[in-house]
Amino acid sequence: MNKVKLIPIDADNWEEVCDLEVSSEQEGFVAPNWYSIIESTFMDECYPMAIVGDNDSIVGFLMYDWDNSFADKVGDRRLMMSRLMIAEDEQRKGYGGAAILLLIEKLHTDYPNTAIYTSIEPNNENMIRLCEKLGFVKTGEIAWDEIVFVLEPQA
Repeated sequence: MNKVKLIPIDADNWEEVCDLEVSSEQEGFVAPNWYSIIESTFMDECYPMAIVGDNDSIVGFLMYDWDNSFADKVGDRRLMMSRLMIAEDEQRKGYGGAAILLLIEKLHTDYPNTAIYTSIEPNNENMIRLCEKLGFVKTGEIAWDEIVFVLEPQA
């Protein structure tokens, strides 16, 4: 598997992250990176990160946040992997799975005993398969017209 690291978005890398694009068929699966970076500026508890791959090049974008949308339904806010994108020319190299595993490790360390949620467009079959392979399971919920998945805390 490729060497991957997650780094914060900062003054030195935000433009490069904003320039990353997915294929035209995937555009409806994830918000543009520039939008997510702006969102993180104005929304509390959003944490955007660049995914750095081989040769220290930025290959993707990931963001997690504390989501309050479910507070009325479950009585608590949720820790969400809210964005994941790998640039079109960097896909199918293992970066997405490696980045998710790094995020899981980080979140389990920073927030022990906390479930990690994500939501996926129903037509994004590759992302559904990847998340299921990594242990996420469907909750039965639909949010933002997406299927909600959860990774329960490690025992």
